[in-house]
Amino acid sequence: MEIDEQTRSPTPTPDPSPSSKRSTDSATTPPSPSVASPSTLYLEDLDDSLIVTEPRRVSESQGRATINGVEYLDSLLYEYHNCSECEGSLEFIVPEGYSRLTGTVGLEDSSRHDDVIDGIVNFAVYDTSGNQIFPTTVIEYPEAVPVDVRISGQTRLRIEMTRGTNFETFVLGDMALVK
Repeated sequence: MEIDEQTRSPTPTPDPSPSSKRSTDSATTPPSPSVASPSTLYLEDLDDSLIVTEPRRVSESQGRATINGVEYLDSLLYEYHNCSECEGSLEFIVPEGYSRLTGTVGLEDSSRHDDVIDGIVNFAVYDTSGNQIFPTTVIEYPEAVPVDVRISGQTRLRIEMTRGTNFETFVLGDMALVK
């Protein structure tokens, strides 16, 4: 109990409830979430106002993906539906100051791959003027292809994913704009 100095009478001190207590024990304090440096912007975090075109005939998801046994936590995934020789593109406005596009592309480990579904897709990147800045690359399941492209001065990029087939999931693994 504490003494109220004005009335000189005791005032009860509330017992803090367990939910209002703050622990200073680092073993019980949850770690703060890691935040990407402002110098890195994952494509999964692009504001919708920056997206110009998204792939069609796909189910889009984002987050965790695995290519050839390696996990990529900040990914865009595109699962093809109702098509053979599926194609799609992701076109977006590049925020000012970014100089590189980096990441890894391939088919998600859960993609179907058999005598009907060939497990082959194509990938390319185009600049503002429509010039190819990452050559068309044939990717065969379970291959993972690293991407590191200079994009200084570009205001828009288009990522093309072609030749997909039903039940294949194309992954832009940890694909990011880097300053």
